[in-house]
Amino acid sequence: MNKIVLKSCRNVRDIGGVKGLGGKTVMPGRLIRASKTDALTREDCRRLKDVFGVRTIVDLRTEKETEKEPDVIFGCEYFNVPLRPDVTAGVEYRFPESLKAYSQKFPSMPQMYIDMVTTEYSLGQLRRIFEIIFDSASKGKCVLFHCTEGKDRTGIVAALAEKLLGVDEKDIVDDYLYSNVTFKKRNRAVFLLTVIGFLDVGYAKEFGKMVEADKSMLFSIFEIIDDQGGIKEFFKNRLGFTENEIECFRKNMLV
Repeated sequence: MNKIVLKSCRNVRDIGGVKGLGGKTVMPGRLIRASKTDALTREDCRRLKDVFGVRTIVDLRTEKETEKEPDVIFGCEYFNVPLRPDVTAGVEYRFPESLKAYSQKFPSMPQMYIDMVTTEYSLGQLRRIFEIIFDSASKGKCVLFHCTEGKDRTGIVAALAEKLLGVDEKDIVDDYLYSNVTFKKRNRAVFLLTVIGFLDVGYAKEFGKMVEADKSMLFSIFEIIDDQGGIKEFFKNRLGFTENEIECFRKNMLV
């Protein structure tokens, strides 16, 4: 994991540089994860393209999110592939219900993690996301993929790619949890405000999973994958990739 410091985009890092299958190294400059890029400055755009080689952007956000805060496109190929449906669609606030009651209408974050690797919708989207990643790797191009904070949807895609490349589980978890370093002050403030607002520490901890990377949620995905025979079988049987496509990706990404 190589942290990339930008002035106008947070939680950015290259997932290359770590050990993978056979003691080989995941090639840097091929997969970069980030938060939303709607506020990118010209200088940061130039750095991502010219210094880090970004040529393709995969936006994992919903259509509603992209319309509100559209990506700054800087001469790169752009794909919007929402990893999950809009969970707010059709959910209305009904006065005078409490904010706590309203928030409980939505799926919990642990459930959303499970849904993103089990529902037909998300599996289809994962297939498309990795088609783009595999194709870019075959051409030696760099892909930047992101959601809003670069934590959950982005974290899942990063973890699946790292697992397929044989990255050690500790390194995968360290990369995933680094989002909490980026948002440490914000996360602490959210927890304290939730405790003060609801006088319920248990609810505050549960609500905190909406803003914090929690390794138990990542492990729940690993368990699902292991139950299906491992990461290669997951890519073959659930995402529809061939043995040859998987091995080509590994060959293109490991040095």
